[in-house]
Amino acid sequence: MEEMESQAVKLKELIRDFPLSPGVYMMKDSQGRIIYIGKAKELKKRVSSYFTGEKDLKTRILVRKIGTIEYIITENEYEALILENNLIKKWKPHYNVNLKDGKSYPVIRITKEAFPRIYKTRHIVHDGSEYYGPYADVNQIDAFLELMEKLYPLRKCRGPLKKRYTPCLYYHIGRCSAPCAGKISEEAYNEHVDSVRKLLKGHNREMKDVISRLQQEMEEAAEDLNFERAAEVRDSIGVLEGTRKLQQDVEDFNLHVRDYIACVMREHIVSISVLQMREGKILGREIHRAESFGTEQDALINFFLQYYQDPEDIPEQIFVSHSVDTEILQRVFDELLNSVKTGRTADGPVSDADNADASVTDLDDTVRKKRSARKVRIKKPNSGKHYRIMRMALENAVMDAEKRLKSHENIPGLEELQKVLGLRKLPKRIEGFDIAQLAGKYPVASLISFYNGNPDKKNYRRFHVKKLEGRIDDYEAIREVVARRYTKIINEKLKLPDLVLIDGGKGQVSAAKEILDALGLDDLPVAGLAKEFEEIHLPAADENPIRLPRSSEALKILQAVRDETHRFATAFNQQLRTKDSKFSLLESVPGIGPKRSRELMKSYGSLQNILKAGPEALRDSCGVPLDTAQALIMKLSLEISKP
Repeated sequence: MEEMESQAVKLKELIRDFPLSPGVYMMKDSQGRIIYIGKAKELKKRVSSYFTGEKDLKTRILVRKIGTIEYIITENEYEALILENNLIKKWKPHYNVNLKDGKSYPVIRITKEAFPRIYKTRHIVHDGSEYYGPYADVNQIDAFLELMEKLYPLRKCRGPLKKRYTPCLYYHIGRCSAPCAGKISEEAYNEHVDSVRKLLKGHNREMKDVISRLQQEMEEAAEDLNFERAAEVRDSIGVLEGTRKLQQDVEDFNLHVRDYIACVMREHIVSISVLQMREGKILGREIHRAESFGTEQDALINFFLQYYQDPEDIPEQIFVSHSVDTEILQRVFDELLNSVKTGRTADGPVSDADNADASVTDLDDTVRKKRSARKVRIKKPNSGKHYRIMRMALENAVMDAEKRLKSHENIPGLEELQKVLGLRKLPKRIEGFDIAQLAGKYPVASLISFYNGNPDKKNYRRFHVKKLEGRIDDYEAIREVVARRYTKIINEKLKLPDLVLIDGGKGQVSAAKEILDALGLDDLPVAGLAKEFEEIHLPAADENPIRLPRSSEALKILQAVRDETHRFATAFNQQLRTKDSKFSLLESVPGIGPKRSRELMKSYGSLQNILKAGPEALRDSCGVPLDTAQALIMKLSLEISKP
């Protein structure tokens, strides 16, 4: 019993570092076998739920058998659903068997023929047809195909196109362009097909053009007071927007054997994530860990040399997160593949004894020649589907690296920083400041805290900058927030940091130093890090900026602090801008002022919820006059649907 409780404690500690991201989790027993696979909108919350509250018998039995839990981060919940389905089919976990029916999700097929058809199916026919998907939301796909019928009326009849003298009923109701009766040329028909193809691929330009066309149609209907038609077009825009959510990258119909390898470094900690695509499906994620004082490129090269040692394991395509020397790697792969052709192994030629059982050890000549002839393509993707899968691999590597960094004190880097800046004590506690604003609006500041070289998020703070009154003056903003922060520390007798870092150059540092001196904190070290040349600025007027090599651990600590202050300040500024734009949109409707807009947002939480509520609900819940509520709903319909 004590052993089970101890294991539960370990698992809870493990889950504490899980991300609040969508993804798939894999529960393994003590032997490393996968016993359950699940999906989650937020991994940390979902997996934590197994260890809180009362559970049914089945769940209690499952939890008792868990040895460890791993996860794969995905872009969205939909990708997690598809990935979960694929992994269950591959591994057939014991506790998933009775929960999954194993059916395939539908796909959209564009047939390979003159005047192609486009329709939903669950069957793949390898005849040159194009397939998109799979899609878990069948209703969304049906709505999309119905909209395509209206926008691009393509033929419905099965089989080869047969000549007709008069078109069928579908033509007369606007659902077919009647190529059978010569009502449309093959070129024009294929333009329709190409438009649908681009929408299925998620091409932004095509999507914007179609939405813009529908937007204009909706506005014209609203001007003619044809609100029913305007609502129909609004729903059509919603269908198109919904198809963007159906884009997923964990499964496709590219049968090339592919690996996606992402490398992330946090100080000297290296995490390398490998996503393996086999038969068009992501079938697993591997995380490899190391320590290095080189670059990401160096770490990737070393990883390749160790990871790909068996010619059987070398994929046709390898996508990487950083540019590497492909010529060297290509030579390595050529030699490995050539060893299959010549019968050599990494340890030398194969002996007669090794060939005693030719049926086991010899490759078929045809297969051997095919393998030795193929080339491995190594590429760093910059856009498109491969880039999106690489981004997924990167997110998994980032999560692992940051988790490891949290449990690692970078004392050598802090010691180097102490020496470089001439500090009297080790800068264990560093506080960083940054200012964010947009043309003088929404000026805010961030205060972040690092302890032992790692983020200490419980001590992060945000400030509204109050004294600028529309002026753009970063120096004055720095003076204000530094004064507020350290006046509070003095008054409440809190512990001072060991170093203050300002995001900026000499001017920002001087502004901060001026306030610290005025508060009697002239002994508190302050420095600035300017992004352009990554120069370290000190307050002394005669001090030249310090430039450290890129590999410097001290510089990496300062960069991490500076980047985090910038991220935190920018996020707060964006939050205020978004909030203000929502109120401005509500108050642009006659009859809705600041008080009523605040009441609406308090009651419904978002513009989308207000739109869904409808005029009568707004009248009953917030006392908005019906005509004003109707005008507001129409305004939101027009604005929210804009591309």
